[in-house]
Amino acid sequence: MGSYIEFFGLAPEKDKANHSFDGGLTYLINNNFMLDLSSGIGITDNAPDHYVALGFSFRI
Repeated sequence: MGSYIEFFGLAPEKDKANHSFDGGLTYLINNNFMLDLSSGIGITDNAPDHYVALGFSFRI
């Protein structure tokens, strides 16, 4: 099991910057499969206010 926090964003050439802050948990099922759950908030006006995400990763 692991955790993380991060600040990230986009800076497109022809639009305003989109910055967010989030944190999440990861759970390694085995060496080739991981689940993650994250939640975040938008920092700039055009970023999403809140979000929740569930994901998975696998190694081929």
